[in-house]
Amino acid sequence: MEDGETFDLKGIDEIPDPLRRRPPLAPAAVPAEPSPTRADRQRRSALGIVAAVAWVLGVIAHLGLRPDLGAPGVALPLAAWAMVGAACLALVVGPGERGMPRAARVVQAVVILVPAAFVLLALPASLGAPEVPFSWPKSGRCVTWASVIAAVPMLVATLVFRRALLGAPAWRGAAIGALCGLGGTIGIHLHCGTLETAHVLLAHGLPMALGAALGAGLGAMGGRV
Repeated sequence: MEDGETFDLKGIDEIPDPLRRRPPLAPAAVPAEPSPTRADRQRRSALGIVAAVAWVLGVIAHLGLRPDLGAPGVALPLAAWAMVGAACLALVVGPGERGMPRAARVVQAVVILVPAAFVLLALPASLGAPEVPFSWPKSGRCVTWASVIAAVPMLVATLVFRRALLGAPAWRGAAIGALCGLGGTIGIHLHCGTLETAHVLLAHGLPMALGAALGAGLGAMGGRV
């Protein structure tokens, strides 16, 4: 301040106080329904697993089993896929350290591991099969039925895990969707004995990719909120 200048405080009361006229706070959004308790989740999960397994077995019974189901090259990959699927599902939805959800990197690894296990176990059985050009009219039936088999497990998972994916809901939903797709893949592989590599990888394996994409979207939209 230069010499001779003075403060004029007469108009200071006219300056509005920003803290006195705060905008009203928006009301907190309250969920329309309470979050499920641990007992509710366990009960819903048990009922969901029973419904999904019953659906898969019912569709397979309707389609019929492939004649070479007892061959080691068929039975062993099917059993391995089932064990991989069960282990990955436990990793994705089971509690980790201190009861917290497992880290996102574990879930991301599952999204990669599920289709990788399918490809690695499916290729040896198809190596000796005669190769023919891939035909959608021929393979579309398998894609359709595999998707039908996977549809009910996906619906069950959507209901069971709604607002229950506390961490990385999109990735966790993608992993669950891929596992539902693996159920469709196992189901159609129990029925269809075609060994052509392109048919097995695309017609039987496509539901896993579709399930992962759909599961990621559903997880992001309703997995946590």
